[in-house]
Amino acid sequence: MNKLFTILEIGRAVDACEKIKQLTASEFAEHIVQCVLDSARGIYIGQAIGEQFGKWIPELNAEDLQILSDVDHDEYCDIWNKAIDSEIVVEDSTKYRFHTGECGDVFIYRPDEIELWELLTGNDFWQDYMEVN
Repeated sequence: MNKLFTILEIGRAVDACEKIKQLTASEFAEHIVQCVLDSARGIYIGQAIGEQFGKWIPELNAEDLQILSDVDHDEYCDIWNKAIDSEIVVEDSTKYRFHTGECGDVFIYRPDEIELWELLTGNDFWQDYMEVN
């Protein structure tokens, strides 16, 4: 059975959208973008991605995860890039993506939240965010 939205629920959604529209990319990022690995790990960031997120990255197979555990492997950087470009899918089917900052930090975010901000503001999130940060 489909749920019908009440006027109150629609009003709350409209209020939330109005509040989101008023946020800059940096202000919005404070709520939705999370730094998960900092650049201090250097070449070992790929290894940490495999260890901490590998089980939630469907595009990575057991061989890929083995390669990420060995920073000296010839394909290490290729698999690291494959992981960064992949979707993270957690138990409740929520999807996240990685973003690498200019300084090398690795962030995760929900693409649907970024898309909502872009839809409401008409701006490119990452372009606006990077201009300020």
